[in-house]
Amino acid sequence: MATTVQLFLALLVATAAAQDVADPVKVDVYFETLCPDSIAFFVDQLQPTWKAVPEILQVELTAYGFASVTPSEDGYTFECQHGANECHGNLVVSCAKSIIVEHNTFVDFTICLMTGESPPDEGERCAQEVGVEWDPINQCAESVDGELLLYEQGQKQEALDPVPDWMPWIIINDEFTEDNLVEAQVDLLNLVCRVYEGSPPPGCA
Repeated sequence: MATTVQLFLALLVATAAAQDVADPVKVDVYFETLCPDSIAFFVDQLQPTWKAVPEILQVELTAYGFASVTPSEDGYTFECQHGANECHGNLVVSCAKSIIVEHNTFVDFTICLMTGESPPDEGERCAQEVGVEWDPINQCAESVDGELLLYEQGQKQEALDPVPDWMPWIIINDEFTEDNLVEAQVDLLNLVCRVYEGSPPPGCA
């Protein structure tokens, strides 16, 4: 009888625990590597939120923004809002996204870039910091393969509804609202903790 009671209690505990777990909050961020507002969002909102509650976050990062693109031989030529170095930074992020196998490591790498002194130029340092090889990412960013990857990121951004008219463009759980866009740039942690449907982790306190 004692064994039956113990099993029943264990089942109750397991069921309660399962009810406390929910899907992570998905945060899609479209940004430019030299956009002041994008940099401020990474420094003031995404980095501290990622540190506080990584267990309830699914972060998707796309670097493109208000760029124009022209077909060029086998690849593409880009003109970026904040100049050629921003295009280089966007290429680095796009290549890292393709090359870094562990998604959370890619997020760490990109946050490291965007919180550094000059994001497009932080790749080698950030690769070392997160424990990935820099050379493949750098070579990709200088190649036609990198151009194709960045073009794909642009196509992904242009397929959004509504089409972004501000950077960073932030989408919560696959649904864009102006209210979420504004709040995410002021208090992302509060937004994520409020939207999360499970028991809040300690980082939400």
